[in-house]
Amino acid sequence: MMTYTQLLQRQPSAYWEHVHAMAYWLRSDGCSGPARLTQAYKPACLEHDIHYRTGQMLGGLDITRKQADDLFWRRMRQMAWDGLCWWKPTTWLHLIGFPMSWWRWAAVRDFAESAYKGNNPNGD
Repeated sequence: MMTYTQLLQRQPSAYWEHVHAMAYWLRSDGCSGPARLTQAYKPACLEHDIHYRTGQMLGGLDITRKQADDLFWRRMRQMAWDGLCWWKPTTWLHLIGFPMSWWRWAAVRDFAESAYKGNNPNGD
């Protein structure tokens, strides 16, 4: 089983395939907000939805709400950095990932507590 510390690292494509499958099964709505800006971070949103709806990581270990939110922030920053490094035509979208990671993190911390279904909402 994967630990939270291991989850913080970049994950291989097989992990993201599992995220997409689980999110589909949970009927995840993905990212909220302007589609063009948020689609670059859809895998992070799907992973965050899984954590919120199950209170667990994909391996079955519990994840606190704070851990889920902090990981969400980290994923968006990882994806923004990766997008800039690989220079795609949509690279400009990745520039917004750095400030977006902060305001999305603040929004889920301030307004999404009732959506978390785990046993330890704040993780404090």
